[in-house]
Amino acid sequence: MTASSDPASPNVSSALMDDSRDPLATSLADCLACLQAPEADPAARAHWRAWLDASPERQRRYDELLRFWTALPAAEERRRGRFLLGRTSLGRTSLGATTRATHRPWMALAACLLLLAVAGWWREEIWAPSPVELHYAAAQGEQKRVTLPDGSSVLLDADSQLVAKFERRERVVQLMRGQALFDVAHDAARPFIVRARGGEIRAVGTEFDVQLTDSGVDVTLLQGAVLVAPPYASSKDEPPRREPRQIARLAPGQQVSYRDELSAIRTVDPSIAVTWREGRPSYLNRPLGAVIADLRRYVALPVRFADASVADIRYTGTISVNDLGSWTRALESAFPIRATVDGDGAIVLAHRRDGF
Repeated sequence: MTASSDPASPNVSSALMDDSRDPLATSLADCLACLQAPEADPAARAHWRAWLDASPERQRRYDELLRFWTALPAAEERRRGRFLLGRTSLGRTSLGATTRATHRPWMALAACLLLLAVAGWWREEIWAPSPVELHYAAAQGEQKRVTLPDGSSVLLDADSQLVAKFERRERVVQLMRGQALFDVAHDAARPFIVRARGGEIRAVGTEFDVQLTDSGVDVTLLQGAVLVAPPYASSKDEPPRREPRQIARLAPGQQVSYRDELSAIRTVDPSIAVTWREGRPSYLNRPLGAVIADLRRYVALPVRFADASVADIRYTGTISVNDLGSWTRALESAFPIRATVDGDGAIVLAHRRDGF
């Protein structure tokens, strides 16, 4: 359906350029003019809203055009009731002229927007300044909450780091190390992407946790929905192959992991998955060596293993980082382990010769 089929929105923009070059841009200009005019016919409004709802691409490009329009000083004047584009050179307009030209200011603005949009000039020079990299980090034993430029909130766990780079079409965050809980501000036109070890987590408005581990990346969804994709396949002799990857769509209370490939989706208790917010990280079937390494993000933990087999023992549980001494002693009752203190004050974990 083209804009000219709507009698309430005369297609003045089609007179400014060849409609065959970008007919969607032409229709979007007329759609904007109608929906932003308070005096527009209700039936015409309903027609254009149905037209937008029928296509996500139309809605996305309409949102881009609308954001640009709201940035124009003339738009602010129009919202205040100052019909600047309809005034005469003497600064006055007769009632008759105002009545006859109800849509003319909006059509003129829409036509200007159309020309700028098609030329690509406003996208590059006005609406999308050069992106700036923002670096955030939390030190050992520290948690830090940061607010990103789009209003999204991130809680960085201890010894964690990320880099944010927001562009016109997407918001990108690179998790460099550690763990972070993301509460994403909704923006359907710009997906929120977290990149971690070559994989991607995509969201629009949601809350999810990403942790870098010794074995890969864990993604846990608390609210909303996310898509998770592992890294592209690659080899030592070939560049990464840009072919379709596995994709997992998570629902709240689900978790998935990846290194080279996606794991099976697991059902978890979201409240347990983020107990690290209270200084109580949780681990599910993790090697004891990996647990000790992760705990060093919180405190300088002087623990050594007498042999590698102790580090390979699988551990599941929640640990208070404020009482690690009690936890290491409790390991002796839960596993065939003996904890002793070495001469330099380090805790040494070894297998007990008598078993349990």
